[in-house]
Amino acid sequence: MVSQQQVADPPPPGGRATALVTGVDTPLGRDIAYSLAGSGISIAAQSYSRVPATEVVRVITAEGGIAVPVVADLSVEGDVERALDLIEDQLGPVDLLVNNTWLPGPHTAGSPFLEITPSDWRRYTQDNLLVLHMITQRVARSLERTGRPGAVVTVLSGAPVPEASLAQHFLRAVVETFTHAVGTDLLRRNIRVNAVRARADTDLQLVTTTALNLLFGTDTRRVIDLDPHPRPATETHPSAPPSRKAQPVTHDRTPEKLDPEMLAKYRKISTATLATRLFAIGLRQQYLVGLNPVNTSMEGFVGEAYTMRFIPAREDIDTLESLHGPDNLQWIGVEALEEGQVLVIDSRNDISAASAGDMLVTRALHKKAAAVITDGAFRDGYVLADIPIPTYSRAITATTRLTSFHVADLQVPIGCAGVAVYPGDLLVGDRDGVIVIPRHLAAEIVDECLEQEELEAYLHTRVHNGEPLLGGLYPPSEQTKAAYAEWKLTQNGAVTA
Repeated sequence: MVSQQQVADPPPPGGRATALVTGVDTPLGRDIAYSLAGSGISIAAQSYSRVPATEVVRVITAEGGIAVPVVADLSVEGDVERALDLIEDQLGPVDLLVNNTWLPGPHTAGSPFLEITPSDWRRYTQDNLLVLHMITQRVARSLERTGRPGAVVTVLSGAPVPEASLAQHFLRAVVETFTHAVGTDLLRRNIRVNAVRARADTDLQLVTTTALNLLFGTDTRRVIDLDPHPRPATETHPSAPPSRKAQPVTHDRTPEKLDPEMLAKYRKISTATLATRLFAIGLRQQYLVGLNPVNTSMEGFVGEAYTMRFIPAREDIDTLESLHGPDNLQWIGVEALEEGQVLVIDSRNDISAASAGDMLVTRALHKKAAAVITDGAFRDGYVLADIPIPTYSRAITATTRLTSFHVADLQVPIGCAGVAVYPGDLLVGDRDGVIVIPRHLAAEIVDECLEQEELEAYLHTRVHNGEPLLGGLYPPSEQTKAAYAEWKLTQNGAVTA
């Protein structure tokens, strides 16, 4: 049941944004409410019992803030409706929803898989997803009705992942999928839907800043990891044998820049040499097969991946008018490019329409991007051929992107030409094409690849002089390698192809 208790004579909102923070009976929810209130946001504080909500309101109003308590069972549709009606009457429409309420699991929900009963599994997963659906939908409908931009932020909080139950793991994964799907659907209505991974010891100012950035449109990420103590993947599976595949792969969307000296070495290495070395350590296909340089006068590039994901277009969404809106993700992505990054577009290997044209590529040039790549097609090919930035595609077409593609996300793992590309991965391009090097392997293999490049330059010289491949020249025998080492000493380490 929704409580009708309210703050006595609350001051009028006066243009202030309003946030509904659910789950203020938890330390994280309570502190998020305090932090947002400290940023000048009016707070609707929800809990399932009266005391936590009224205590949060008391603290906020004592500091001069504006807040109302909302005591409601968000798993009951009628309570959700009455709660939002109460908030809108007292504070105005909700601009920011912070989902932080999670129903506790039934008796066996925290048990190992073989011990969870079907009824407990259903109650835990379905009830929590129902709460998320109903409150998100009600707030989104209000925002659409009023024409106001807004944001929904779901806080995925709780125990560190290794200690979380199987049901918690499952629920978090489903909520992130919900966030991606609903976020894409509501973005055209100027409503941002995002999830934040946080824990009780996460810096609350960071959570607040993230929520406000999402509300005011300065953060385009869909799922944001604020966990201050991430655990390597190998620690979650202690029984896994040590191997290269067990090494943790991080998906940090804003990783530290790679070492410039290492990048300079990669500029001396061909994609062919890199492909062979990656194959030797178990990565069979990292080359973007079928992509060709549009500007054939460019020598190549080295840079870190900035990813853009396409999904099929839909006629009611992807119109010419959509290009002019503030939520044109393609323009947002280009403006977010940093010097030395490579814009990598997942066009689903579809060449039926252009992924980009000369306007986008020229802007990327002025942003000092290293390259622009698509596994689909570009338009304005004759112009791109003269723009001094490396561009790679499968084809050229005049057809506009809107006929086939919708830009769904930025800086998420994508597939490009059948190869997985994670934000921050290293890409190396030459006049043949492009190869992707997993970020965590870049420093490990560079010196070996540079040495192989120099060895092959030496071997090429001998082949050019007429020597046969058979007999240990190529691949080089130990005798050939020894001859190379002696020759290299006479060259003072300098090898020219």
